[in-house]
Amino acid sequence: MNAVAYGTDRDWRTDIAGRHLAVATIAVPLLLLLATVAALLAGDVLWAVPAALTAWGVLGAGLGVGALTSVLMPYTVPERLNAFTGAAPGQGGIAFVASFGALIGTGLLALPIVVPVLMGLTWVGVLAVPYGLLVSWGGRRVAGKIAFARYPALLEASSMAT
Repeated sequence: MNAVAYGTDRDWRTDIAGRHLAVATIAVPLLLLLATVAALLAGDVLWAVPAALTAWGVLGAGLGVGALTSVLMPYTVPERLNAFTGAAPGQGGIAFVASFGALIGTGLLALPIVVPVLMGLTWVGVLAVPYGLLVSWGGRRVAGKIAFARYPALLEASSMAT
């Protein structure tokens, strides 16, 4: 675990930013492809632009919420996963609450950019990317401070025997 070398909250923010970059490297092109395919199937290629922009904004919101969730409700992920486990034995409840909380939080934060686009105000999609970046940045800032303050508890929770 690389977290044992962290001495400041900036180190935590940098780690989270790296994780966000890794996710975005895969998700951004995939969301563009998905938006393009959906627009082609819908019969209007121009819908790919607001769809992709909105999807990228929602991705940013999800990353910000995920950063907070991961430091507020940490749990151990077993080395070997199967279809029936996502957390170490005895931690299924906290894994469920963390996942469900992230789902609800992301959904609520995505409403200001998704609802107008769905109502036909496609120009709002242009604001989605800066909004997603802002939420992601804010989530990273707050998560870095919380993680540094809860450092021993995070190490304990994420390194339980599986």
